[in-house]
Amino acid sequence: MDEKTLKERHQYILALLQQERLKDAIKELETTFWDHPRDELNSIKTPYQYMLQYLLEGMQDPERYQLYRKLIQDTLAYTDRCFHAELDKISSNIYHSKRREELPRLRNISYGSLLTQLEAFSDELAISKLVEDKSKLKMSFARHEKALSDLFLKTWLADSWSAGERDEALRFLESKLLIESDLCLLVSAVSLSLLELFDPAKFTWLIEAYKKGGLYASARALVGLVMIIHMQNQRLSFYPNLNAQISFLVEDQKTANYIHTIYLQFLQSQETEKIDKRMREEIIPEMIKNASSMKDMKFGFEEGEGEDNDHNPDWQDALENSPLGDKIREINELQLQGADVYMSSFATLKGYPFFYSIQNWFYPFEKRHSAVYYEFGHDTNKGSIVDLILNSGLFCDSDKYSLCFTFLHIPKSQRDMMLSQLTEQQMGGLDEEQKAMKLQELSAKPDIISNQYIHDLYRFFRLYRFKQDFKDIFRTTLKLHNLPQFKYMAQNTHYLSQLADFFLKNEHYERAIEVYKQMMLSKELSFELFQKKGYCHQKLGQYEEAIQSYIKADTIKSDNLWTNRHLATCYRISKQYDKALYYYEAVEKVQPNRLSNLFYLGMCHTALGAYDTALQYFFKMDYIKGDNKRTWRAIAWCSFICGKHEQAKKYYQKILASKPVAIDYLNAGHVEWALGELQEAVNYYKLAIQALASKDEFIELFQKDQAYLIKQGIPEQDIPLVIDLLD
Repeated sequence: MDEKTLKERHQYILALLQQERLKDAIKELETTFWDHPRDELNSIKTPYQYMLQYLLEGMQDPERYQLYRKLIQDTLAYTDRCFHAELDKISSNIYHSKRREELPRLRNISYGSLLTQLEAFSDELAISKLVEDKSKLKMSFARHEKALSDLFLKTWLADSWSAGERDEALRFLESKLLIESDLCLLVSAVSLSLLELFDPAKFTWLIEAYKKGGLYASARALVGLVMIIHMQNQRLSFYPNLNAQISFLVEDQKTANYIHTIYLQFLQSQETEKIDKRMREEIIPEMIKNASSMKDMKFGFEEGEGEDNDHNPDWQDALENSPLGDKIREINELQLQGADVYMSSFATLKGYPFFYSIQNWFYPFEKRHSAVYYEFGHDTNKGSIVDLILNSGLFCDSDKYSLCFTFLHIPKSQRDMMLSQLTEQQMGGLDEEQKAMKLQELSAKPDIISNQYIHDLYRFFRLYRFKQDFKDIFRTTLKLHNLPQFKYMAQNTHYLSQLADFFLKNEHYERAIEVYKQMMLSKELSFELFQKKGYCHQKLGQYEEAIQSYIKADTIKSDNLWTNRHLATCYRISKQYDKALYYYEAVEKVQPNRLSNLFYLGMCHTALGAYDTALQYFFKMDYIKGDNKRTWRAIAWCSFICGKHEQAKKYYQKILASKPVAIDYLNAGHVEWALGELQEAVNYYKLAIQALASKDEFIELFQKDQAYLIKQGIPEQDIPLVIDLLD
């Protein structure tokens, strides 16, 4: 059986179990794995047959449903093991390739022995440094990193943990000698393993890791739990005991808030490609362009030492008020929102050999890692470049390693300057000690830790050389608030409001509407809620739905300027000009000289045939701002429709003197014809044809105006003749 067929059969059997068709699932397993030993499958099949027989005979069994649930769980585990064993034989996927290569060796290594090796590392390193024995130091690093590799691979590639393995893994959470970075790696390995093969024992271990781990391991564990609950939600439905543990966990308000924060951080990371594109195409080019234009602002006088720091405060004002200042503020704002603004900068720096080993994508930035220590061993004191990177909350761990390796090829003076520039815009004005304290403070905030870890995950799933072999959470549609484990989010308007506003801000209008509808089920209805929902409908072109929401907002809080403007717009676009006029007039009372509102008032009157009234608004616009071609076009056209041809000609001449377009020539021709100047009209029509793609396009536009020409006294019979004159 080939890989594709195997996976299809696997999914089919899982679907049968999801539908609780246990008997059919067992038959499919017997057919698919006819050459496998039947002992384990029979241990499921036989009790199930007895259970069905007892049911038929009317026997009461209070534990029937618990047994049935247990049989389903056992069948799921058996199904996974069988399919994984078959895929191990034929699949080229990195996961199954590694299982073929590594599992036979790793099965002989216990978690207990790995923990012992890892716990000894700190003492070994201290002794090696004390006696200045480089060979022992090298051996200590080698043993430690070999143990880390074995720990990661053993966990990631494992089938379900046995009771003994689970107990040994729990000892990692109790150890006082284990470096937290090592525990963090185990947390990531467990999370990655659960993406491949669901294991209740590993899932429970992640819950314990969140409760018992240190600051960094705990954050990783919760991110892992959120990820697995989303990716393996169907599987979790078979384990009520696990769901009960999650329910107990989210009863703690702090944990509930943290999970919601992680949810928003995952959603924010899904915007990374959009941000990356903006960084490459808009923000960085604009910064480069504006930075070069600022050069002339520095005169660089060097005659007197007393003038060295005599900066003109206007220079700073110019910087802050320039497009460059806007872009710097935009980057800072994105960072404050948790956006991944460094992806584009670091994506090209993941080709170092360090990143060839999968576990290194998940190991926290650690100066006790040989890749860092061998190069910066004498540069890791307080205030050093590595110490500053290590304590920085600005970069995720993966990017810290990239930055570190990049610095190897740069002279020390230049690398210090680069790091200073990287941190200056976030903490300008602070001295070095304050900066270090601020960076350390940032790095120890739980929401910063989880956000940077999610950035690490994003880089792995998008940049690892075998990325196509992994289930990428960032390419899925995240709806955690609709999952049964996180139903508390759907019952909390504060959470829903934050979620909907995120979707609104990032232009996911359909998803925002979905959440706003959920919020409307509560009694906490506000006019802002209906405003935002209406705005989303408007952006999607759903004008009737937008109008309904805006009217509800107006009912709660009447005469709101913003609501009136948007109601007017939706009615106008829907061609309900009389209703649009009502709301544009309401806006006019508050903003009598708003040009756009005056223009749309004129448009609505024009559409309703009140041309003289429309002209009053257009003339008012011309009085307020006399060099607006849009106003001139409106005056000229309304004047033509009203029969004020000389007035229309006057404004078309002003338009034609300033970069006219095809429609300007066409309309000017209409006016000349109405004035009896046919030769001039023909000249304008020819210019219109030249400005268009073809004569056919001109004729199409011309025919739309035919009724207006006839109304101005032009004989209908002359129209086709004049068109023929244009060849």
